[in-house]
Amino acid sequence: MAHGWQTTWDVLATSRNDAAVSVLAAAIDRAPEPIARRAMEVLLERRSPLGYWEFLLRWERLEPAWRDRLAGHGVRFANAVRDALLSRDERIWRIGCEAVLWIGEYDLISVLLLAVEEREGWVAEMAADTVIALCQKLLEETTDPSDPDAARRQARLKSHSLEALAHATDQFDRHRNRRIVEAFLLLADAHHPILLDVIGDPRHPAFLVVLDLLKHTTRAPIVDLAFTWLCSGNAPISVLKVIAHRNDVAFLKRLFSAVGPNPVSTVTSAFRRLESLSWAAVPIASLEQLTELQQTALVRLVVASGMPRTAAFEAVQDVLLRGRTGARRAASELLGQFGGAAANALVIRGLDDPDPVVRANLYRQLRSRSIPGCITRLVRALESEHAEVREAARDSLEEFTFRKFITVIDLLDDDVKVSMGRLVWRVDPRGMDELRKELKSPARTRRLRAIDVAVAMGAVEEVEATLIDRLSSEEDHLVRASIVRALGQSGSSIAEAAVRQALSDRHPTVREEAQLALAAPDESHAEESLGRLTALVQEAGALFRGRPAAAAETVPGAGPSTAATSSGEFQS
Repeated sequence: MAHGWQTTWDVLATSRNDAAVSVLAAAIDRAPEPIARRAMEVLLERRSPLGYWEFLLRWERLEPAWRDRLAGHGVRFANAVRDALLSRDERIWRIGCEAVLWIGEYDLISVLLLAVEEREGWVAEMAADTVIALCQKLLEETTDPSDPDAARRQARLKSHSLEALAHATDQFDRHRNRRIVEAFLLLADAHHPILLDVIGDPRHPAFLVVLDLLKHTTRAPIVDLAFTWLCSGNAPISVLKVIAHRNDVAFLKRLFSAVGPNPVSTVTSAFRRLESLSWAAVPIASLEQLTELQQTALVRLVVASGMPRTAAFEAVQDVLLRGRTGARRAASELLGQFGGAAANALVIRGLDDPDPVVRANLYRQLRSRSIPGCITRLVRALESEHAEVREAARDSLEEFTFRKFITVIDLLDDDVKVSMGRLVWRVDPRGMDELRKELKSPARTRRLRAIDVAVAMGAVEEVEATLIDRLSSEEDHLVRASIVRALGQSGSSIAEAAVRQALSDRHPTVREEAQLALAAPDESHAEESLGRLTALVQEAGALFRGRPAAAAETVPGAGPSTAATSSGEFQS
């Protein structure tokens, strides 16, 4: 009996008579399950158009595995699906839309577009929805990098689909279906000629649809079109306004990620054309949901924009007070572009920020803002545990360098010498090395001046080895006397021994200085008064402006490069 069934199946599988299809179809519907399944296998083996049609008629109850097997039959089954899409029967039409999506037959997009254009109601809408779904599926498909044939096939499918969609978009007034435009935007790149024609011409039938999709879509490929135009500098003002007024967090995250924490010039130039940014209204609603880099991009775009400076300042303030570390750093840097009492108050408030880079950025702005007590704050910052803060304080007190100090020291009163010298020691980290070089200079006047600087800076102990070595080889008695006088201010036993040895110097002036040094109380650790620091800075600037040219020329390195600035401070 089993042999008889096999013979029957063989005949039904190989017969050229289309009646065999009807027999197999009847068996599928009415025979017991084992026979029905065998009938399905035989019907699939026949690979006939009528057989594929029978499968489509039963599509709703086919298991996913059977649908996948039909998809594996490629163009043969696709032809049956095409026929279903051309059918006027509602049920068959629905099956055709389901089947084309299941098998991913992208070549049938043109058939669906024809239905959108020529048919009405739910048929046109379902066709458009199927087109959208096919485009999304095409974008999500991945190919094996080692299979160039598959990659070429996918590229061909995308090109063919895009060509059909571009034509349908350009002819939008013939169907007025926005889903087709949406499908086109999914596949098109930002430089597609049809897309550029549409977005560049407000009179184009599809212009308002494209703009509305950019305003509301959550589809990443469409959103990215706007960002590509923005970064390339080709965004029309209509697109820029969309970017300026979308407030949904997903869009903003993608915008700020695309722009990056350091926007390129094309982006900042585009933002200068925008006089308002809805997403920058204070308090910034999305701020806490953004990453550090996204917040940084936000604050930089705000400052680059053409929005009123008062509104931009408020946004910068919001980021400085509530933002993440990197964004606060950017905000503190950008705050330098804003003046006025509110900005000054924010600088002072920001000096308590937990991040040293933020504080350093703000310390650099203190003097330019003429904030009361700024010099005292900067001097205190020189003692900060954070290198960034110390460096910022040094940069802000740049006139207090060793080279500038040694140039003017002969013109200073004793109390100003001490205050300025101690400040120079704090500000100029290279000062000690330069002082040691000056102490070894072959020029007598430079050695004398260097000794005077060492005393004023309170740095005798730092350079006493150099001084003692110089004392033993120095020929000039005035230089030796100055060295002894300086060593007398050191508290070390080595310096004291050197001074005692000078009691037997061959010149009476040196011996007299040694006696005075040993008899004088130790004042080596006397601290300078910092209560008049602001006045000291002003005096130093005035002194440098008014000193005789000859005084500058007596020290190498002084000359035209150390002329006074228009603001009354030394040049750096």
